[in-house]
Amino acid sequence: MRTGGPLSSFQAHFQRRCRARKVKCSGTQPCDKCRNRKQDCVFEEDRKIVVSEELFLSLKRKVSELEGSLISTPSKRPRVFQSHASHSESSCSKDAPQSVAEPCGLATPEQQELNRHDERFASNPLVSPSTYVKNSGRTQRAWLLLGPTSTWSFSRRVLSTIQTRINPTSTKPIPLAVDGDAYQIHWRQVSSEEIPDISGLPSRDQAIYMVNTVRFHFGHLYQLFDEEDFTRNLDEFYHNASAKVQESRLWYVQFLVVLAFGEALLAPVRRASKTASWTKYYSRAMSLLPDTTALWQDPLLAIEVLALIALYLHSVDMRDSAYCYIGHAMRMALVEGLHRALPVEQLGQKRVERCTKVWWTVYILDRKFSSLIGAPTSINDEDVTTVLWDPKSCSQETAALSLHVKITQVITRVLNTVYSANGKSGGVFLHGIRSILHEMTDVSRELEEVFAHRFSSSVDTLSGVTTRLTLSCHSCIIVTARPLILSLLWERLSCFEEGDVFRSLSSPVWTLIQACIDSALKSLKILTALRDQNLLESFLPFDLENLFSSFFILSLISAVLPGTVLDHSYRDMGFSLLDEMIARGNRVAQLRRSEIELPEELVQPLMRPETPHREETREFH
Repeated sequence: MRTGGPLSSFQAHFQRRCRARKVKCSGTQPCDKCRNRKQDCVFEEDRKIVVSEELFLSLKRKVSELEGSLISTPSKRPRVFQSHASHSESSCSKDAPQSVAEPCGLATPEQQELNRHDERFASNPLVSPSTYVKNSGRTQRAWLLLGPTSTWSFSRRVLSTIQTRINPTSTKPIPLAVDGDAYQIHWRQVSSEEIPDISGLPSRDQAIYMVNTVRFHFGHLYQLFDEEDFTRNLDEFYHNASAKVQESRLWYVQFLVVLAFGEALLAPVRRASKTASWTKYYSRAMSLLPDTTALWQDPLLAIEVLALIALYLHSVDMRDSAYCYIGHAMRMALVEGLHRALPVEQLGQKRVERCTKVWWTVYILDRKFSSLIGAPTSINDEDVTTVLWDPKSCSQETAALSLHVKITQVITRVLNTVYSANGKSGGVFLHGIRSILHEMTDVSRELEEVFAHRFSSSVDTLSGVTTRLTLSCHSCIIVTARPLILSLLWERLSCFEEGDVFRSLSSPVWTLIQACIDSALKSLKILTALRDQNLLESFLPFDLENLFSSFFILSLISAVLPGTVLDHSYRDMGFSLLDEMIARGNRVAQLRRSEIELPEELVQPLMRPETPHREETREFH
């Protein structure tokens, strides 16, 4: 039987109950937990470990060096809670380089506390292990993967965790909102031999108005069709519609999808009960879409059409289908070599410019959809040599697209670093996040410089282009910080269950959390300003995505770290923006509102005015 007193550094054991609960054990007999709870304290039997004398002396020297380097550091800290991820795996993995100053499993309990000071942030809990949720919906797709970077997946993961840990007996279902829950769009596939239906189309003037509406809403940020070529085809269509659809069935599909966007963007209210009335052009377009082999008759046009279809599907909350269509567009673009610097002398300046715009548009959408669905990127940036325009000297139109690409490239680096495949970062996870934030700061400076010289106006107006690019920057910061917030949620729940005090946070962690809060608040304020200028998008998906991502993370931080979010107006702003979108018939916004209300209800037991104090520690550089 072990007597009272601390265990030596080579005999550290956990009492059985502490091990089962994955909490820090004092190592004494009885341990502090069992003594406070007046319970029996049972330790596992000692295990004998045989090592060579040379290895023993070497490790002993390393421990002595570590002890010497930590003499001036306080030896006591509040308890640390393990998250769902295995700390031993993250800190002692063979994939992670071992530092001489941090030998695994050899430090004293006090040293282990110091070494694990930020151990909860040593790996990304959103990446590993893979997590699935049961789908009880109408489809045969039984299990749904919670993608690491997906806002949809993040909210479900958080909701499930809170409900399971705080109120496990609750029967209230967590909403899934999968493809087809918001809107259902149906069509009948038309044979290639069947004459396309050209009835019920708008007049030429109305069609031009609808096309110009589409240009206004996303013409600068996404070059989804060549305006000169599209206008020429439109004139030919209204001159002889029957002949034109026979000559270019694929262009007619593109025309119908553009009309579908125009109608959705212009409709004052889109009722879910009347989906067929405002999706009729889209349904007709999909019924006429050629099969994969026929698309190669005009691959450049086909890539544009597939990208348009993908964006429309994402707008009606069919994210999985949208990702598949943009993936098809990306594969065709790669086969066509659009990711490479194209020879102007061989292809001509006009075609090269069109190919370049098409490539970067598909690149942006592919990266965005990959991030929003939680899937890996389809091509490495190192393999892309397509020319990217200098935003300081090119046209205003291409300058906006170029800046959009630069922001998207930072998002790519977030996917490849913070959300790397194995979920481990070798103890430099916080450094990786800080690096991304520094890079985003550099991009923001470039944006401000270009905005001042290229997008400024003598009239004090709000630019839809500059605000959307700024929102993309803030969105990237929020996605980068999510793993930290989830780790803190796990610890907060452990404190709630055990009745312990939430541990203090280091200065670097506070800095990252504050950056996330600032970006989320600024996003809501920008969206409110857009709403006040009647520029808030109620059909295209990205304003709602930014709104929900910002609102949800602020609500979560307020629950995990009460008193940290000082600006409480975020709730009024968030619900007001959601209600505006709902009033305009956005069924997806209605689903998102319920997903905000549910966690606010679930986290009520956590809402206590207890905030961990900030430690005065040196920040990472």
